[in-house]
Amino acid sequence: MTKREKLLCLLAIAGIALLTLIPFFKVGFTNGDDLEYFITSHQSLRGWLSDATIYAQNAGRFYFLITKYFYYIPYLADNFAVTKTIQYGSLLACYVYAAYIVWRLFKSQSLSLIVLLVLIANTHLHPNNHVPTYAYPFYFTLSLAIFLSGILLYINYTERGKYWRILASAALFFFTYLFYENYLVFAIIFCAAIIVTHWQRDGLKNTLRNGKLYLNLTPYTIGAIAYVACYFGYRQHVLSLHPDIIWYDGASFSDSFSLKNFFNILKNCTNLAVPGIYHSRTLAEHSLQFAGQPRGMLYPLISSSTGVYLNAIVQSILLWWLTRKNYWQQLTGKRLITGAIFTTIAMFMAHSLIGISKKYNQDYFWMTGYVTSFYSYFCIAALIAIAITAALKYSQNKPKIQLAIRVLLCAATLIISTVSNYHNENMARIWSHYQRQFEAIDHLANNSAFEQMPDNAIHYTESLHNNTIFNRNNSFENYIELRIGHNFRHIAKSPEQLRDLQAQHPNAPVYHWFLSQTNRLGEVLLTITHNSDSTARADVFYYSPHKQFVLFYTDNNTICSVNVEAGQNTALPHIGLRGKHIAPESFSVSNLPMCTADTLRIP
Repeated sequence: MTKREKLLCLLAIAGIALLTLIPFFKVGFTNGDDLEYFITSHQSLRGWLSDATIYAQNAGRFYFLITKYFYYIPYLADNFAVTKTIQYGSLLACYVYAAYIVWRLFKSQSLSLIVLLVLIANTHLHPNNHVPTYAYPFYFTLSLAIFLSGILLYINYTERGKYWRILASAALFFFTYLFYENYLVFAIIFCAAIIVTHWQRDGLKNTLRNGKLYLNLTPYTIGAIAYVACYFGYRQHVLSLHPDIIWYDGASFSDSFSLKNFFNILKNCTNLAVPGIYHSRTLAEHSLQFAGQPRGMLYPLISSSTGVYLNAIVQSILLWWLTRKNYWQQLTGKRLITGAIFTTIAMFMAHSLIGISKKYNQDYFWMTGYVTSFYSYFCIAALIAIAITAALKYSQNKPKIQLAIRVLLCAATLIISTVSNYHNENMARIWSHYQRQFEAIDHLANNSAFEQMPDNAIHYTESLHNNTIFNRNNSFENYIELRIGHNFRHIAKSPEQLRDLQAQHPNAPVYHWFLSQTNRLGEVLLTITHNSDSTARADVFYYSPHKQFVLFYTDNNTICSVNVEAGQNTALPHIGLRGKHIAPESFSVSNLPMCTADTLRIP
């Protein structure tokens, strides 16, 4: 491959990466953990240490004391663009590392570029909110990049010698164990691959007698044993301090293990990583069409954006160009088969630890994807590249068959890429809806909507938990506290809690928070109402993609309306209302359903 060809190829891949990942930058917080890490990242160092200690003790995972802080890094700048750049920069680094390892192992630039193409082109969003491609991605992508660096150091050792490379590789492996237990499984598979490689080259007897092999494996073995000892030693230490502690069941062995559930987890979590998966039910439910979107592949193929079609066409052309070279001639069948076997093993074994855990083997065996699906994705990409290579290699003496294979491959790429990226754009629109809830809080904070709230106020926040995807603990209230600069001392999440707090603090003012959002357009209505003896005040935030809307509310049993002009998509109107008695549950908008939540009227 000439320098000019390499440059054009890299430019094409860069363009594919850009077109593929643009929708991902619209995705904000995807689960309660992400939100919690963001909030913790803005605490003091003491808050960081406290959070890491709590996580480590409750889960029985000592490594949180060391690596929990990596969750916070993307959020430190408190800038959405910076956060996403860090997250997806580390994701692309993993892709490049994986492709580079393929190049070093198979000595084929074309094969490594096909792997890179498959990885980037088929990166896809999914309704499952625990996949590291877009949920807390930096923690897992950074650790995978470190693990891949350890593999590269071993490859360098086999080519150039120097035992320090083995020691450095084993040290990097051990460091990744401190991010997630699964890296221990990958290390075991890696060591098995080393043994099989020696076996193929030297035979079984010579392999068993090879003292150098044992010397090379010793640092990895010591690292694994040390990790397991620290892991269970820490649990015994915590147990001695807290005899009644109940470990997080996701990090505990199942006490009623089901082999059927184990294999279900392996299958389902692997299926999520298969390129081209799209979820017509999800898209139909959130379609902008009144009747919903037709199910099947035809509609995405004829209804995608220009960027999606351009991306798919560039991918197909690049794959056609990469497969025209006779790069497969130097690759032996034995090497391809060995590579396929080990990537298949790693693809399924990535889920083995969660498959034997109490939480997932007993209660969540039905999961259609998880953190571990991220690791399977790399194995699947390698398998696809190996399958393409094998098909071309064994048809090289039959030009017509080989041509037909290349045509089919490019056509499949065109179809799968179009469907996958159409899905990405729509899923990104759906995920971005939730981020507007936080934009509402930010906007009100920047417009001084919270300045008049006294510290002893009671905040009735039931609807905040009914209308967000983060219905756990006080995450949403904690986010508000972070933005307004002071703590909520009294929070009521139900009418009963509100009555109790009012009885305890009869003179405390009450602020009624109301949040409503539509699923399809993502319109957000957030109101904060305070009724005192003499006057009432309501702060209203409303986002809509429409140019104008009408706001309705009730003041002293009188229906009032306000016509509001709003810019398209980016408008964040903020309306301050005053009256005698504004009913907090009465707010509605002409293009939103009437707010009919069962709320408590505040006299």
